[in-house]
Amino acid sequence: MNDKIEVFVDEDESQVAYGITMSYVKDWGVPDVVREIMSNAKDTGAKFNAYVDENGSFVIQDNGAGIDKKYFLVGESASRDKTDAIGEFAEGLKMAILVLTRMGKRVVVTTKNYKATNAIVVKFGEECLRMVMTDHEPVKGTKVVISDLPEASQYLDMFMFTKTPEDLKELVVSGNDHGTITLDCKLYAKGVFCQNIDGYEFGYDSPYIKMNRDRKAVSEWDIQINVGKIWSAITEPEAWKVFFEAGMDGMYERNLYIHLYNQEVRKAFMTGWGLAFGFNAVIETDEDASREAKHRGAKPINIRTFGAYVIDLLFQNIQTDEEYVIAKRGIKAFAVSNSELTPTERKNLSALKRMGKKVGFNGNVIVARIPTAKGDATKTTIRINLDYIGDLEEAKEIMVHELAHSIYDTDDLTNAHVNACCKIGVALMK
Repeated sequence: MNDKIEVFVDEDESQVAYGITMSYVKDWGVPDVVREIMSNAKDTGAKFNAYVDENGSFVIQDNGAGIDKKYFLVGESASRDKTDAIGEFAEGLKMAILVLTRMGKRVVVTTKNYKATNAIVVKFGEECLRMVMTDHEPVKGTKVVISDLPEASQYLDMFMFTKTPEDLKELVVSGNDHGTITLDCKLYAKGVFCQNIDGYEFGYDSPYIKMNRDRKAVSEWDIQINVGKIWSAITEPEAWKVFFEAGMDGMYERNLYIHLYNQEVRKAFMTGWGLAFGFNAVIETDEDASREAKHRGAKPINIRTFGAYVIDLLFQNIQTDEEYVIAKRGIKAFAVSNSELTPTERKNLSALKRMGKKVGFNGNVIVARIPTAKGDATKTTIRINLDYIGDLEEAKEIMVHELAHSIYDTDDLTNAHVNACCKIGVALMK
């Protein structure tokens, strides 16, 4: 028995017959056809033009090196070894021609010294694709003409590389070597539209996104990793501002895998946080710490809507409520004279002094300009921030807090201080 596989050499270069029926890639339509042929032209690395001519034919023409006949075989591609090539499966052009044949569209590819035209061959009772090759005078580049396909023009905006500089200026938010951030909430891979990405604040064009045969992203995981690479190099604070706002609103950017690549990015990240929430914004860790930080002028932000990677970055770069309180102890206060106060503010100050006397505080109660704090206290003096003395209810809350510090000598962020505030409150109610 001879187990050796026989090899037959087909010398006929006048045709390529595909054992692929017309039902293959049955979900493909005109957008997919345009995507594949345009991507093929882009992969040549040459200049190309795409338009609908006066006869309604869709024409794609480039000035590249042309297509060898062998590249009409499934699995063969001139761009396979190019790292920046869009095509990966070496079948996009062939499948696009198959779909067009199924739609009844004539396709003529003129390149080098031949012309390839689509045809149908019946095999085992099934219609299959065949490309017929005929001699042609030598030409530079490749020209693909698809008859009666005027609707193709409406799909040219599927590509980043066909947009005008004016369009890109309006569309692109920011970009770097890892990709581009856009305003259209669409995902592009190497400049080719893949899919809409509902749930994201922005759109993205990444050179690293893995696509399946139908040019869809392989997984949400892959999107998050590669979009995260783009954000990891963003140096515009305004972009980070929108990132944080989008994350707080539950948009999918909150789950990205981000690593800040350098100090410039880190600075933009921190500035964007301040632009989004205020430069007194701190990370909320627990109720007691946040209450103390807020009392001292901070704005605690709950960051639980963000994913683990973003939360980790925030803790590395943004002050927490507890860190803020510790840093602000002992801040200097600048007294404000009574003559600088409005009648309402003077009236409120008198009410606070009466509160102090009622609980046994015999020191001074004054109004002061206190950087980043609502109040401050020593054994002999309680200072109320000028910004809050006009609101009697808020001023009373501050007074209770500071009385607890002064009378019971308690520290912020402790149970002892909470208990001391309760004792002051009970004494005031008597």
